[in-house]
Amino acid sequence: MSALLRSLPLVALLLLARGAAASPEQDLREAAQAYSRGEYASAIKLLRPLLYPRIRLASQDQVVRAYKLLGVSYIFEKDRDEAERQFMAILSLRPDYKLDPLVDPPAAVKFLEGVKQRNAAKLREIQEREKREAERRRLEAERRREEERRKALAREQTVVERTVTRRVYWVSFLPLGLGQLQNGQRGKGFALMGSQLALGGLSLASAIAYRYSWPTGRIPAEEYDRARAVAITQVVSGALCLATIAYGIIDALVYYRAETVSERSYQRKPPSTPKLGLTPLVAPRAGGIGLGLTF
Repeated sequence: MSALLRSLPLVALLLLARGAAASPEQDLREAAQAYSRGEYASAIKLLRPLLYPRIRLASQDQVVRAYKLLGVSYIFEKDRDEAERQFMAILSLRPDYKLDPLVDPPAAVKFLEGVKQRNAAKLREIQEREKREAERRRLEAERRREEERRKALAREQTVVERTVTRRVYWVSFLPLGLGQLQNGQRGKGFALMGSQLALGGLSLASAIAYRYSWPTGRIPAEEYDRARAVAITQVVSGALCLATIAYGIIDALVYYRAETVSERSYQRKPPSTPKLGLTPLVAPRAGGIGLGLTF
């Protein structure tokens, strides 16, 4: 007794392993074997869970086969209502479905023909629906192909233009923002150019004014303050001008790149078809018609 109790967990594990390993395809094969042996009740017991309450089979061929085995099994079990329900399920998937008289039982072949006759109107409706669905799928496939063709054509007509700009290193040491302009910093370059011209011009003008006002270098006492202001203006503006020049050189060297590549993409227009046109010509004492081509 104790040995039997010890073996029970092992039996339970084996049963659980078999249940976990079972698959819908395996159940379908076992149901087909039971059907071939004439064990229709066992076949029904195996087939029903594969189709109800939801279909567990992977392919439509497997589903049709399961419905067929189930319907024929119900015929031999004298349940004609269930048999007709299974064959109608097949016909809803394949309205032109037929049994093979050389392989399938004659009773099943005759029964299926009777199902078709009793449900002729419904089958015609299913066939019309299938045709509409097939046409919808065909149009959808054509639409996708046309969309892919347009995308491919657009990719072929897209032109990518690359511009390679090479810069000169020594330009970075020039004043007036020329280094910035070469680097593509137009705003900064023009700002440095304006400030350097203004400060340099102010310093030069102050120097000229000082030389012109006191050419001998002797400054009267009453003009000392004015001369001092002119000299300070000259020195400060000149120093600021040199400072902006130094800043411009350092900035140009920091942002200097020997070579840059820029890209621009655009759609290439397809070649236009030349058109032939007539144009009236009017002139004093003359007239006529001009013939020309438009591209």
